[in-house]
Order: sequence, then structure tokens, then C-alpha cells
Amino acid sequence: LADLAEGCRALRSSADALRLVGADISCSVVYGAQTVLLLLLSRALGYGANGYGWMLAGMGLGGVIGTTLASRAADVRRPQGVLAAALLAVGGSLPLLAIASSLGTAVALSVVGGAGAIIVEVMTETGLQRSLDERVLGRAYGLALPAALAGIVVGSLVAAPLVSLLGLHRTFVVLGTTVAAYAVSLLRPPTTTPRPASISSQPAS
Repeated sequence: LADLAEGCRALRSSADALRLVGADISCSVVYGAQTVLLLLLSRALGYGANGYGWMLAGMGLGGVIGTTLASRAADVRRPQGVLAAALLAVGGSLPLLAIASSLGTAVALSVVGGAGAIIVEVMTETGLQRSLDERVLGRAYGLALPAALAGIVVGSLVAAPLVSLLGLHRTFVVLGTTVAAYAVSLLRPPTTTPRPASISSQPAS
């Protein structure tokens, strides 16, 4: 518990780290919701469980593509811009899914969303290493990872009530615009607490 508390303090002390974790949790919530929403969308398009399987396969293919791009994305000069773009791909694909009229279009949008989600995940992990002191990195990650996994559960639980309240298409739009708005907020320069210098970086007496 003491280690988790220290990890929580480390995350709260870094605006960059909090933004990264927030982006990763957003993708997790979207993924959890899609486990429900994509099945309903496939049924609405008339493809049933087969269409759902194709859309999940599209997300998997997007993950493979995102993996090949993530290593380059993490090394750019302005990683926050790439992170925002990747999260926009996740959020922006959802309203388009709401108006998809064919299975092929839905699968293509699933590829885009899957690629964006993997890029966000990889950039979150590499970004945390840059934002936090190595002495608290493990504790902070030990808190961030369960939070992201919990996001999947939350997304899967809220999807059906949202569909009952708003309808399938509006649920896609509301979820997508919320994630896209958060992605745009990542472009604002944060006020970050300076990272403490490590012992090895201090000048010798």
C-alpha cells in the first residue's frame, strides 16, 4: 500500500504522466465498450456474429500495424502531437462507425482504431519512463496498468446502458467525441513538475 501511495504521488506530481495514463485509460474504455457495441453494430448491419468477428480481426490487424509504427512514433521530437493524433484515430473512428453502411467500411475503421490504440499504449509506456524518476517508475506503472485494465471493464459495463439510453449510433458519437476532445487537450503544453535529478547526474565534489 505504501508503494502504491508513492506511485500515486509520482503520477500526480507530473502532468505529462497523468496525461499519458489518461490517454491509455481512454483507449481501454473504448475497447471495453467495443466488445459490446461492435456486436450490436454487426447485427444492425445484418451480419450477426460473423461480422463481429471480422471487426475484431480488423482491430487485431490494426494492432499489428500500430506496433510497427509505434517505435518510430515514440522517437519523434513532439511525441505529444503523435499521441494526440493516435488517440484522435481511436476517437474519430467511432462516430464514423455509427454511420457505416457496409461491413467493409466497419472493418476498415476497426483497423484504424486498433492501430491508434496500440500506438497510444506504447507511447504511454515509453513516455512514463521519460516523465518519472526511475526510483518511482515501477510503483507508478504498478498503479497505471491496473487502472488501464479497469478501464476495459468499465467500458464493457457502461456500453449497454448507454445504448439503452441514447441508442447505438448516438453512443458511438458520444464516446468518440469525448475521446477526441481529450486527444485535443493533449496538445496544450502542460505545467510539469521538474523531474528530480538522479544521483549519477549530480556533480562530484
